[in-house]
Amino acid sequence: MPFPHSQIHCTRIFELVHIDLWGPYCVQTYNGYKYFLTIVDDYSRTNWTHLSTTKSNVLLLIKAFIEMVLTQFNAMV
Repeated sequence: MPFPHSQIHCTRIFELVHIDLWGPYCVQTYNGYKYFLTIVDDYSRTNWTHLSTTKSNVLLLIKAFIEMVLTQFNAMV
C-alpha cells in the first residue's frame, strides 16, 4: 500500500530534512565503508549520501552536514 500524502509543506530549504542510516552492508567498499547515511532536503528534494566505516562515526557526519548547510547556504537545519 502506498504511503498517505503528507500534510506538511515546507516553505524553505533545510526546514525539514530526512535522514536514513543503513548498514552494515554484507560487502564493504574498497575503502572499508559498510554504512550509508542518506540525507534528503524535503523542500528541494536534494540528497546527500555519506559513507562510513563504523556506525559510531555517523554523529560526526551529521554535525559536519549541519555546519556545511550553515556555511554554504547560510541556513539552519
